[in-house]
Amino acid sequence: MRPWFARPIVPILAATLAVTACGGTAEIDNSKVVAQVGEETITGDQLTSVLLRSPQSPDRVLATGMVSMWADLAMILVALDGGTDLVADTVLNAISTPEMMERAIRAYATRRGIDGVTPSAAQVDSLVRGNEVRAFRIHRFDVDLANDSLNTARADVLFSIYSATLNNQSVAQATAAQPTMAVRGLRVDTPPAFSYDEIPPDLARVIWRLSEGETSRPLAGSGGLQLFERLTASEGRPAMAAWLQPRLQDAADRRFVDSLVTTLNLEVADGAIERLRSAMNEPIAVNGETVLATWDGGDLSPAEARMWLSYLLPAERAQLADASEAALEQVARTMAQREILFSVAMASGVADSAVLRAEVEAEYAAAIPALWDGAAARTDLDGAPVGMATSMVMSIVEGGRPYQRLPGTLAGWLRDRFALTFDAQAMDRAGQSATMLWQGPAATADAAP
Repeated sequence: MRPWFARPIVPILAATLAVTACGGTAEIDNSKVVAQVGEETITGDQLTSVLLRSPQSPDRVLATGMVSMWADLAMILVALDGGTDLVADTVLNAISTPEMMERAIRAYATRRGIDGVTPSAAQVDSLVRGNEVRAFRIHRFDVDLANDSLNTARADVLFSIYSATLNNQSVAQATAAQPTMAVRGLRVDTPPAFSYDEIPPDLARVIWRLSEGETSRPLAGSGGLQLFERLTASEGRPAMAAWLQPRLQDAADRRFVDSLVTTLNLEVADGAIERLRSAMNEPIAVNGETVLATWDGGDLSPAEARMWLSYLLPAERAQLADASEAALEQVARTMAQREILFSVAMASGVADSAVLRAEVEAEYAAAIPALWDGAAARTDLDGAPVGMATSMVMSIVEGGRPYQRLPGTLAGWLRDRFALTFDAQAMDRAGQSATMLWQGPAATADAAP
């Protein structure tokens, strides 16, 4: 990952990106509209601008996820402009089903004792020795997009702390030596530990080089301006246990589920994998009318599959669009398993679906207005104004606005009501442009004929 303070700001000077290298020229027409919802549009130039603002190196998966995120926000804005009440009872009822089902399934798991799984000291010791999962303490400042001088001052503070660690001071000591006003707003978090594959590759390549007790240079990302401090084995034990607990729980749950679905003869239908792969792309539509999986006493319909796909994050769908057949088969089986487990949970009497749904709807009613709060106009890298949905995506990728997932299946509900025009080729051209500008001369040489 190139830190924000080291990455060059590359202006997009024209609608056509012309790259000259090794005697050849590769031209990319980046002016076309990638996606449109109502009056909201995002062009190839603007998508390239979004991708260059991300701390993650651009690729097709990132571009696909960004377009889906943009579509979510654009549809919300168009709905609001048209007077649609997104917290109406009918909307909340329509989008709350998967979360209601998940809560019933968790209640059933609790009854079976699955939620009580706790890692033993020996299990944590084994995880520490394996060194494939590591614990970090994150020191971070938020980015204030309206105050460049504050961001620069905060970056200077992190540089000062980092420099002190090179002289054998701990991060805590270096932070304590800073003026009180300088570290105001500095947050320190210790998330559950994680493996190399569970974080963005650009970030992993930087922080996986750290030895125990070492601290990274300041980095910029969706979490703001950050220092990553690798914890020692003893310091990191709680974070290791926090990583291990849900996996032990999942393993115990999986043994029960595997036994159940084997008994019920769960089978994924022929052609289901490619239908699911197609549905991971916009507008999240499952083609065909036949079921995607069957089991004794039930099946997974296209509507049910779309409900679960709409429940995923845009980035998750983008990754699954390029996933292996085995991974997509597991997606189909997982959706079928949720349907089976919900039926079993309801038959057990462990929960009242109406009560669970009412709880979910109340939470969604409180969360939905925050999706558009604080929206502000922005410009692309050339200084040209962009649409509000594009502005919001830019703010999210720069860390100035927290990403908030759409509650329940709101993504699918919106796509049922608002038309999305999507040009996959224009998206790919924008991604190629961003890759060239990100990687510099090496990429332009590769692109030239």
